[in-house]
Amino acid sequence: MKKIVAFYETPVGKKLGASTPAMMTEGMQIGQQLGMEIATELQKDLDAQGNK
Repeated sequence: MKKIVAFYETPVGKKLGASTPAMMTEGMQIGQQLGMEIATELQKDLDAQGNK
């Protein structure tokens, strides 16, 4: 645990800590978009098979 704290006190650790929220937000947006695209494609496939 002490080594983790020491890392986050370094310039690189501070930079990582500062950029993490933005990376998580972007990742969630990409995941949501991908999920919507997959759901749309799945619904099209189900509709083409006559499942409603």
